[in-house]
Amino acid sequence: MLDLYGRAYTVQEAGIDVRLCDIGAVTNEVITSYEIELDGKTIPIVPCRNLNGHSISQYKIHSTKSVPLVDNGDTRKMEENECYAIETFATTGQGHVYDQGEVSHYMRDFEADGNIPLK
Repeated sequence: MLDLYGRAYTVQEAGIDVRLCDIGAVTNEVITSYEIELDGKTIPIVPCRNLNGHSISQYKIHSTKSVPLVDNGDTRKMEENECYAIETFATTGQGHVYDQGEVSHYMRDFEADGNIPLK
């Protein structure tokens, strides 16, 4: 069974040797197959193109590989013993998230030297 954002179908398609762009294509197909009626208007649902799922590695929740919500051409493959957060983000808007306002998510930058103060 599918949920509104296509997670179940996307997870079924994931696995060893699956290209990341193919996961994005499936996610896009499922999300865009939905619409919602608001105030008598039918509004399509679209994926947020600039948000992604991601691989997870030891001590690093956002690791090196991104799992796109659309086919972005990333031909890297899921590999054995990798762990992923399959995250789907959908909207009735333009399908793009902008950085503004208060920060709500933090992650350690493993490449940074020294202590960096939080804003």
